[in-house]
Amino acid sequence: MLKNISLLTLTCILLSFSNSYGQGCSDAGFCTLNGIQGADENHSIAKNSFSIGTAYGFADHGISVNAPFFSYNRSLGEKLSFNTRITSISQKSDSLKNSGLSDLFITTNYQASSKIGVTAAIKLPLSDGNELLSNDRSLPLNFQPSLGTTDLIAGIAVSLKNIQLNFAIQQPITQTKNTFLSDVFDSTYYMSDFQSTNLLDRKGDVLIRGTYKWQINEKIDFSSSLLSIYHLGKDSFIDENNVKQTIEGSDGLTINLNLFFDYKLSDSSNLHISFSSPLIVREIRPDGLTRSFISVLSYTYSF
Repeated sequence: MLKNISLLTLTCILLSFSNSYGQGCSDAGFCTLNGIQGADENHSIAKNSFSIGTAYGFADHGISVNAPFFSYNRSLGEKLSFNTRITSISQKSDSLKNSGLSDLFITTNYQASSKIGVTAAIKLPLSDGNELLSNDRSLPLNFQPSLGTTDLIAGIAVSLKNIQLNFAIQQPITQTKNTFLSDVFDSTYYMSDFQSTNLLDRKGDVLIRGTYKWQINEKIDFSSSLLSIYHLGKDSFIDENNVKQTIEGSDGLTINLNLFFDYKLSDSSNLHISFSSPLIVREIRPDGLTRSFISVLSYTYSF
């Protein structure tokens, strides 16, 4: 019966996705990191594991997003592990497309006790956030492979039987070099509809996530989570007159619903599938990370 309820829930959520136009998880990074994601992709106690996969979603301005990634995890005993994750992205609309390497994440996880885990990470950009159009004008952040920011990330996970609570913060310590200004384009041109982000000053984010896990059978685990991300302040940019402009509505709360499925292929490998869509959104997201729907498929091998 639990399996039937889970399938019914999934069907209802997928139907709701088709009518959702808000913001998905903060692609700036921390909501999918080991120790913060809320659903464990690795079901092995092996010392080494690697994951390969991709995320696919829909963004503002008719943009589709495909974001492949690769990660490697190394465990040093039962308490300490290190993870490296390389991300890339391809963004495409009817008018424009761009792709490239995104960011490198280096993560440390420490299991302080059977119930408490601690995470520390850094995000290093593999692009400066200022790739150019053919006319030497900057692409908007919606089409940049990376924001170009270096970020520090810290989190804590608390496990209580089938429930896991995650708390995390992501804070930029360097800002993007993006120089996009929508006002330099004619009002009839596609680029004029995007938010100006010239030398964007992006504030940090705080994450709170609650996850409930079910083991459907020996091979299949199902988890659902409610993910809240609060943007800590109003972002700002420098306009064409070299004046700092605050972006009203860029602060505040986003709440997302996440579903995770893990299928154990063997003792050393498993398949991970997830779906995410927003329930509550911020008014404006100048960093171009808006997602109305995103799904992730990944494969993990442990040895």
